[in-house]
Formats: sequence, C-alpha cells, structure tokens
Amino acid sequence: MTRPAQSSTSIEPKLAGHSGHLARLAAFRAEALLREHLPPERSMRDVAVLCVLEGGRLSQAELGTLLSINRTVMTSVIDALEADGLVQRQRDPADRRCYALAVRAAGRSELATLHRAVADVEAALLAGLDPRGRRRLVELLRQVQPTPVSDLPAELADRACFLLDPAAQCLRARSVQMLQEHGLTPRCVRLLLALEAGQPCPQEQLARSLALAAPSIVGDLDEMHTHGLILRERNPADRRAYVLRLSPSGQRYLADAVAVEHAAQRALEHALGRAEVQELNHLLTDLACAPTGNR
Repeated sequence: MTRPAQSSTSIEPKLAGHSGHLARLAAFRAEALLREHLPPERSMRDVAVLCVLEGGRLSQAELGTLLSINRTVMTSVIDALEADGLVQRQRDPADRRCYALAVRAAGRSELATLHRAVADVEAALLAGLDPRGRRRLVELLRQVQPTPVSDLPAELADRACFLLDPAAQCLRARSVQMLQEHGLTPRCVRLLLALEAGQPCPQEQLARSLALAAPSIVGDLDEMHTHGLILRERNPADRRAYVLRLSPSGQRYLADAVAVEHAAQRALEHALGRAEVQELNHLLTDLACAPTGNR
C-alpha cells in the first residue's frame, strides 16, 4: 500500500522568480512522491548510500562528503542500514583505526527494488515535462549541487528526484549567508512573508500556512514581537484571542530581506547565466505547481 502524497506548497509571490524558493517547493513535491512510493522505513538518502556503496567500499567520511550529508546524520543513516543488515562496517586495511563501509547481499537485493520505486517517482515527478525539458532540468540541477556529481553513479546523477533536495539546500545556503551578513534571520523572514500574505491572522492560521505546529512558532513570534516586527491585536471575532500583523518596522525588515533575496538571485544569474536560470525557474515552477494526488 502506498502513502498519499501531500499537496504542493503555493509559490510566495515575492519569491516567484527565485530559484532557491522554487527548488525548495519542487523538492517538497519530490519528497511527497518518495514517501508515497518508497517503503516507510526508507528514504532517498538510504537509496543514495546503498547506490554509492554498490560501486565499492568507502569510509563514512568519504561517503558523507560525496553525498553532502553531515557527520551526525550520516552516522544515523549508517546505523539504521547496518541494523537492517544492508551495510556493514569493516576495518580499513590501509588504516586499522578506521572503518570502511560495504553493502551486503541483502542491501544489493533491496537496492534493486528501491531503484524501481525511484524510477516510478521520477516518472511521476517529471510527467508534465517533455523529454527535452526533463534532460535540461537534470543538466541545470547538476550545476547547482553542493558537490560535483561527476563521481556519483548515473542512478543518482541522472535523477531529478535525487538532485532537487541538495540543489535546494545549496541555493538556500547562499541566500541564508547573505541574509545573515545583513543581520537578517532567515526563519523570521519566512514567518514575516507568510504573515504579510495572511494578515491579520491568528497564530494557528499562520502556523498552518507554513505547515507547522502552532507551538513551534511561539518562540519566534515572541522574539519578533519583542523587537517590534509584529503587532498583537485583539481578535474582533473573539476578544479572548489575538491576531497578528506586521508592524511598520516589520514591513521595513521584510523589504530589506526581499532585497537581499533579489541580490542572491542576481548572483546566481551571474554564475550560471541569465537564460539558464530563467529556464531552470520555468522547469522548477512546472514541477512545484503540478497537482499531486493519491494513486
């Protein structure tokens, strides 16, 4: 039985031309499809690890670098795969103090099944693109990876459903760095964008618009209120409750943040070429806006 894919997140109008925002939304859709098609205990990260190890033994550090997975997360992934009997840690003959990772026979067998599931995900994800669009999307996504894809197996390097998440993270990291250099907090920017689109709104409504639990944003809202970025006002429909809206300072803060996001997008256009970025955005928009439903 497959799990239902979740609906796509709507495109934020002020970031509609921003590759990082569009890649993030497309990656959300890819993740929903992966959840639908892969076994509940497996992720694309597991597939990538098994796929790379099928080509030969690597240390955990080498594997993490190749797949842009940090040490803590990689340890968790390998522990789970080892517990399931899919990979094993072996002493590295070149350095007995270290371990190399190898895929077991059970891992190779499961990988064959996972490859078929990933192929189904890829077909569903790219169903709205013609063959040329599919090729171009993969080519362009390869250019915005955190690490070169030349050393990756074709089963990963040719899959948009694998390339989307690291591309989104890479693009977002550039924007985050520029925001922080200007003293802006990325999480606050996300909240302020959502609040601007829905104001005045209760905290619960704001959280739902971001697909978050209401308690998870309380600390951020308190901080923004303390710094004068948002206003809390009595809800005319329920005097016991409050609604939120941007303050004048919050509006200026958000305007500054959007200007920085524009600058990050111009930097990407300078690096890749304006025509290439426009083509990438068009393809990502098609993916992000495609309907997602139950099979």
